[in-house]
Amino acid sequence: MRIPATKTNARAERSTIAYGTRGHALDTHLYVQQAIDAGFRQIVTSGYHRKHYEAGVGVGWTHANNTASTSTHATHITAHTSSTPSIPIRRSDLYLQTMFVPHAVVDYQNYNDTDPFQQIPSPHVAGDNTNTIEEQVERSIQQSLLNLKTDYLDAVLYHQQQNRLQPYEDMLRAWRVLEGYVMDGTIRHLGMSNCHDPDYLRRLVKQDAKVKPTIVQNRFHRNRGLDVSMWAVWDELQVEQRQCFWVLTGNRFAWLQNAEWIQLAESKQLTGAQLMFAFLLSLGLTPLMGPHQLQHMQDDLDIANMYIQKPNIVFTDMDGADTERHILANILGMPTHCMKSPQSSSNNRNTTLA
Repeated sequence: MRIPATKTNARAERSTIAYGTRGHALDTHLYVQQAIDAGFRQIVTSGYHRKHYEAGVGVGWTHANNTASTSTHATHITAHTSSTPSIPIRRSDLYLQTMFVPHAVVDYQNYNDTDPFQQIPSPHVAGDNTNTIEEQVERSIQQSLLNLKTDYLDAVLYHQQQNRLQPYEDMLRAWRVLEGYVMDGTIRHLGMSNCHDPDYLRRLVKQDAKVKPTIVQNRFHRNRGLDVSMWAVWDELQVEQRQCFWVLTGNRFAWLQNAEWIQLAESKQLTGAQLMFAFLLSLGLTPLMGPHQLQHMQDDLDIANMYIQKPNIVFTDMDGADTERHILANILGMPTHCMKSPQSSSNNRNTTLA
């Protein structure tokens, strides 16, 4: 039995940056609550994934407060202070994104049978011995609605295992079920993770999808070419949000260890990590962040707000020689001739944090 979606027009839109829950395990509810209190509004998680605990997100957001103040144009967030009044967060204030993980994918984990997180009670949809991918999707979506304590999902991504894509026909069967949930208002947007094959994505968008993917989520790392080869494809297919993960973990050699990177960051009174995030925002990418410490959460929100308000306050020569961004691209091993101009990366700058 599907839970009918609430009929409302007051729903959050995607953010410039998003808070990811990968690896937070038992403490997911604490970090999510803290992230929302600090000002994050887009939360990215997954159901039935060995590195995510989706039920913790539901516990976290329902205990969070709307303690971040929003400007008239809803583009600036001020971090919580002790004097800020606490108002319970509304579901419509948040953009909750999750993933469907097929059983055939290595990341799949049935935490219904072996749930190490019993400290946080959550209802479960019965049955794991499903034989069809359609049944897998149905059970996953119903479980996500229960775990996230909601009657609608802002986005659901089809999860691929790194670069090992699932057979196209299997994926399409699952996509048809997800499309049905979009049609009845339970899901607002669809997307795909770990898809670095332009032909696979192009076939879905141009040939078969009734509801086209508007979000992609890929690893940002040199062993994937930093996904530069996909940028033109995303533009062609009108992918609206290009999420990237493993941004800091996979690029320590740059933001943490490279002297030229660190010197440029310090000259702008930024941390190396903040400069990395500003660089990605300037390319039209949405970095997924998952800090545990409140200070790091505030640092992430600060750089996003700075970029939203005035992009060239970070990179002062973006409209000219663009020397600073070329320096960072060279350090990362990114071909500079493929870099997007400030004008073509506007999709992120026009979105909001709350």
